[in-house]
Amino acid sequence: MSPIAAGAIPAVVHHIGDFLPDSVNFLVPARKVTRLPGVHLRIGPLTRTKVIPTNGLPIPTVERTIADLTEPETGLSLVAGAVRDAIRTVALVAPDRLVACLTAQRTEHR
Repeated sequence: MSPIAAGAIPAVVHHIGDFLPDSVNFLVPARKVTRLPGVHLRIGPLTRTKVIPTNGLPIPTVERTIADLTEPETGLSLVAGAVRDAIRTVALVAPDRLVACLTAQRTEHR
């Protein structure tokens, strides 16, 4: 599977939260390096069930996007705003999938 946008970029594409990304993050299936300034690559599990094409850009589902935003560098008030917007716009259609993504995220970082 190809790299997918991660972090705040998918939140912007999904129109959830109040993010102004100053860098671009991608999830990649295996270790890769780049010398491009402001581009960060992280190894992460990429499954077709957690990725949706939006305007031609492969990005994580809303649930996976919110889980990714819980990384330590993101303020919890920003994550809460993304959840609020996802609920208001009915973008968050599977709360049980959000719980599963959050649980997986927590397990990955132990």
